[in-house]
Amino acid sequence: FGEQVRAVGFTRDVAALMSAATCVIAKPGPGVVAESLSLGKALVIPLFALGGSRGVMAQERAVLDFVEENEVGVVCKNEDALMALVSSVQGRDSLQRMSENAGKLPPNRAVYEVVDFLRTMRVQTAFA
Repeated sequence: FGEQVRAVGFTRDVAALMSAATCVIAKPGPGVVAESLSLGKALVIPLFALGGSRGVMAQERAVLDFVEENEVGVVCKNEDALMALVSSVQGRDSLQRMSENAGKLPPNRAVYEVVDFLRTMRVQTAFA
């Protein structure tokens, strides 16, 4: 497993890489988390790389909670925890379980819910 860990710089082929991945190691941004979960991928959040919990933006805190509460990912607080996760049989089993949990989540309908919400509101603009 360890020899298959690959860091990738900027790429336009994110969808293909995420689809092929066992898990996604990323910051807890709502976009990357939603994309990962829609593909049924376990998430690994390297909190230590963000400067600890101080490096997590306000909108990302709820995402961290969601990931942990739904057991679809793990927050690694230090490099040793990350290395243990990706290099051990128990870690691989955990990632597999988290991927299965991600696959059981209901479809993400947030974008449709926003549209439905806006339809029910009376929208006022500066141009009206």
